[in-house]
Amino acid sequence: MKSIYIYSDFRRYLKDFLADRKARGLSASNRWFAAKAGINSSSWLTLLLQGKRSLSQETAQKVSEVCGHTPDQKQYFKTLVAFNQEKKLNRRNDLYNSLLKMRKNNKIQFVVGSDQYEFYTHWYHSAVRSLIGVFSFKEDEYDRIASMIVPAITPGQAKKSIQLLKRLCMIKNDEQNILRLTADAITTGSYEKSLAITNFQQETLRLAAESFDRFEQSARDNSTLTIGISADCYKKIRNILAQTRKTIVEMVENDTDTECVYQLNMQLFPLSRITENGGKK
Repeated sequence: MKSIYIYSDFRRYLKDFLADRKARGLSASNRWFAAKAGINSSSWLTLLLQGKRSLSQETAQKVSEVCGHTPDQKQYFKTLVAFNQEKKLNRRNDLYNSLLKMRKNNKIQFVVGSDQYEFYTHWYHSAVRSLIGVFSFKEDEYDRIASMIVPAITPGQAKKSIQLLKRLCMIKNDEQNILRLTADAITTGSYEKSLAITNFQQETLRLAAESFDRFEQSARDNSTLTIGISADCYKKIRNILAQTRKTIVEMVENDTDTECVYQLNMQLFPLSRITENGGKK
């Protein structure tokens, strides 16, 4: 069984825990687990693992005891449960930082996960990476890199970005010691990075708002639509936006005369409560 400290999803951990017991010929049925946790329902664990049921801190304590956790592992598990189920972004960030601290205290190396989190938490890491794909820089040209980013960052932040990008193998030095991208495009993973992506999107939305004062209208494009639509129409619009993003990526990959790094955001969100039967137009 892998260490609990490498997990960022308590449901994934419980699935692996049961699979490990089963592989060793031990009791691992849903009924057995529920009974050990003091739950009078054979379907409880199935619904929990499917994400159809949440886990209270009191029940998380009982589940942790079934798993045979030490006090430190129990605290990690309960924090993990709270992190997975928390809706408010600020609170999720606090809980995630608590998880990272407990991993560090237990000497768990989790470099990839924490580095990916850092990459998306600060908007300028993405900007520095894109800039390297446009212009030629040597690794120690932190002043020059910083001076080309808008809004301005410090040489120290530029250095931090370069070091992070190299750890993530997103950039490398060529034979002339020039920084080069290792891939033209990157994409995000699933659950592990969801918190970092949300932070990154909030950062870019802030930059979008500031762009009204920072750039002339000819250098930016801002537009809005307020629309009343059905659930079916919403799905169709999402598909159109997905195809549009794909088309734009293809255009960018074929663009050989790049002059500047841009940030493109797309948002579609409710401004009213969603009704079951819809309204009349």
